[in-house]
Amino acid sequence: MQKTLSSSPRRPRLLAACALLAASLVAAPALADAVDFETKSAARKLGTEGQKLFDAGDYAAALEKFNLADSLVPAPTLGLRAARCLAKLGRVVEASERYLDVTRMQLDRFAPPVMRKAQADALAEREKLLPAIPSLTVTLEGPTGAGVAVLVDDKPMPAALIGQKRPADPGAHRVEAKRADTSIFREVVLQPSEAGQVLLKLPPLPPPPAKPGAAD
Repeated sequence: MQKTLSSSPRRPRLLAACALLAASLVAAPALADAVDFETKSAARKLGTEGQKLFDAGDYAAALEKFNLADSLVPAPTLGLRAARCLAKLGRVVEASERYLDVTRMQLDRFAPPVMRKAQADALAEREKLLPAIPSLTVTLEGPTGAGVAVLVDDKPMPAALIGQKRPADPGAHRVEAKRADTSIFREVVLQPSEAGQVLLKLPPLPPPPAKPGAAD
C-alpha cells in the first residue's frame, strides 16, 4: 500500500527544506529591484513545488520549477537547487556553470544566513563535481579543403577548440565533420572523469572539375 505524505520518513526533511526556501525568498528582493508580494508568493510556491518534485526524483520537472522561480525572484537557494537538478540529470557541465553563477551572486550585508550558506554549498558541491566531468578532444586528419565544420551532438563546435580538451557530459556523443564534398562521424561514450578522444580522418579531396574545352 502506498504511504501518504504524512507517513513518509522524508516529510521532516521536505518541510525543513521548504521552510528554508520560504525564508530565503522573504529577503530575496534585496538581490533585485522591488518585487511585489504576488510575485514573491508565486516564486515561493514554485520553489516549494520544485522541492517536492526533487525529493520525488522528478529532476526535470523540479528544474523547470526552480528556474521559473529564480527568474521571478533571483536567489542563491533557487540557483543551488537548479544546479543540483542539472547534476542529477547528468548535465554536469551546465550544473558546474550554474553552481558558479550562484557563488558569484552579489549579496548585501543584510542577506540572511541561508543565502550565504547556499553560496558556500554551491562552491563545495562544484569543487566536488569538477573532477567527475569528462572531457572530449576532437582532432582532424586529412585535407580540409575550403573549410570543415565540426559538430558535437549536432551543435557546432568552435574551430578554436579542435584539438583541445572541452568539458562534456557523461554518456553517448555523436561527433561529425562536414566538408563541402563529404561528411564523416563517429560515436563515443564517455564515462565520468574520462578524457575521451575522437579522431576524424577526412578522405582526399575530389579531383577538380575539368575545364570547359579541355582536350580528352
